Amino acid sequence: YRLAFIKLASDKEEDRNQARESLEKAAKTDPAVAGRVLGEAWLRGRLSKEPDFDKAMQWWLIAADTNDVISIMLVARAYDGQFGFPDKRDVKKATEAYRKAAELGDPGAMRFLGEAYAGGIGVKRDLAQAAIWLRKALAAGDSDAEAVLKKCCP
Repeated sequence: YRLAFIKLASDKEEDRNQARESLEKAAKTDPAVAGRVLGEAWLRGRLSKEPDFDKAMQWWLIAADTNDVISIMLVARAYDGQFGFPDKRDVKKATEAYRKAAELGDPGAMRFLGEAYAGGIGVKRDLAQAAIWLRKALAAGDSDAEAVLKKCCP
């Protein structure tokens, strides 16, 4: 992976292509890490002339299918519009990804899901569910969840 990172940072297209090939080979046995790296490389335009959202998502979804929470959060953030590409924003898909990460124990995803239920973002508004997820986030160490909990579900 270190050599792939070095080659991805190269100005030489040949080096970046070698990194891509190496990572695609690694993805056969380690789809979580290799897929996560490939996704970021495509999103940053290291493997194409322009950033490629679709290729990034292809690799992040492969990594997310292994229950890699970091990759799931990248999928969520991408669909949430946090990496640009406003035309690709999909609140429902973002919320689904945040739910998966929350169910796997990610405190930030738990807070987001609580906020989603509190505001009806990508899900039907449900303050009881909001409180459940915000309390889980707080118990898991997300101190920001407390303010949201007090605001929506006193």
